[in-house]
Amino acid sequence: MTTFLLTYDRNAGRLLQQEEFARSEEALKARFRQETVYRDRPEVEIVALSASSEEELRRTHGRYFLGLTELIDRF
Repeated sequence: MTTFLLTYDRNAGRLLQQEEFARSEEALKARFRQETVYRDRPEVEIVALSASSEEELRRTHGRYFLGLTELIDRF
């Protein structure tokens, strides 16, 4: 299982950064570092998600990978 660290700008509707970690502990440490960097930007969401592959992650958490127009079109 891989842990993916995603940094997502809700206002812009775009993924700012994506990292992969073999160990969830390392992903959580990186998440805390990212939260410090973006602490003054509440529109930035930082999540650590586990999935067997990036394809699975995109299927289960697709909103992080779609632009605003694509998200609107889905609804």
